[in-house]
Order: sequence, then structure tokens, then C-alpha cells
Amino acid sequence: MRETVGNVSDVNVGKLVSIIPIDLWFARMPAGRPPRPANLQSPLPHDDEYSFLERILSRVDQALPPLGKKLRSAEESFRPQNRKIKWVPISIQMILDSGVNLRIDQMPTCAISMLAWQIMIEGGHFLQVDPRLYERMDLMSRTTLWLHEYAYLVARTSGQTDSRATREIVATLLKASGEIRIRELASLAQQLRFITPLEAAAYENDDRFYPLQ
Repeated sequence: MRETVGNVSDVNVGKLVSIIPIDLWFARMPAGRPPRPANLQSPLPHDDEYSFLERILSRVDQALPPLGKKLRSAEESFRPQNRKIKWVPISIQMILDSGVNLRIDQMPTCAISMLAWQIMIEGGHFLQVDPRLYERMDLMSRTTLWLHEYAYLVARTSGQTDSRATREIVATLLKASGEIRIRELASLAQQLRFITPLEAAAYENDDRFYPLQ
């Protein structure tokens, strides 16, 4: 894939060892001083990506309703059974929007590529997902993908033109309790333009941890 600038052919699909969304990569990065592994929400044994995603969204609904409401609106647009999701093999070029610095040059067996793509047709948002890649993702990565697409639709609606803010908010929403306080989450969501300053102000003194227990 490095030689094809991130394009995924049927030939090299079979050579893929693992696929991880960049949001999840960032969420798993060590944090704090000294660095420690991030504490992330975990699926239950019986979960699939949709039930785990529902639990994450419910936690956002409970902790920060203004953000939860916007993610739920995006969910209505991109439910897996929705006709606006197209499951088609798509050889899409390496991500260009991004300012991503994963030091891929130091990881010769890795490459960055897109496996889903939001497009607008006649005023409506549509999502293309490459099933060849999706089928090779684990449950955590699939869940992260859907959360990313919901958040990215919210970001695009607010006028953002790339996915940097989306990756940051998604990485934060994946965290387990004890990682971030609700007032900090509200402040971040406002800075990234997912909620308004007025909406964020209602949580400026909320010292509870997200997600609520």
C-alpha cells in the first residue's frame, strides 16, 4: 500500500495484518507524566459494534446532552441499515486533509488509507464503506469507525473542512471513567465547535468524571 500511495487493491487486502482507525490510535497513546496507557471503555462479551456504540452514545447523552443530541441526529442519517450507506470497494487515496503525524516513515509495514468516505449528493450526505477493510477490523475499530462518521457529519455541518477535530473528540469519547471531567469534555467540545459556548457554559463547574457511573 505504501507503493500505491494508500490505495488498497484486492491483492494487498489479503496481506493486511490489522486495521486501526487513527482516532483509536490516538486514544490508546500513553498519557500523563510519566506516560501510562490510556484507560478506554471496553465492550462486553456479548457486544457487537452496534451495541457497544449504543452504550457509548448513551453515556454521551447522559453526560453532555447537547453533544449527544447532535451525534444522535447524525446516527439517524448513517444507521447501518440506512440506504445512505453504500458498501462498495473503494480505492481511495491516502488521507490528505489532515495534519496527521504518525511518523509512518518510521513504520515501514504501515500505511494510511481511507476505508470510509462521506459525500454529498443533491443536498444529502451519503457514506461509502469498503467492506473488504471493514471485515478485517476488530470490534473496537468498527465501533470507532461509526462514532467517527457520526462526529464527522456534525463537524461538517458546523463548517469544518477536515477531520482533525473529529479525531480528537472521538478519542476523548472512547475514554473510560477517571480520564476526563465533564467540564473538561464540554470545554473541549466547544473549542472543537461541536457545541456552542452557551451550551458548554452549563457544565463549567461539573467535576464529575465522564462517563458517569
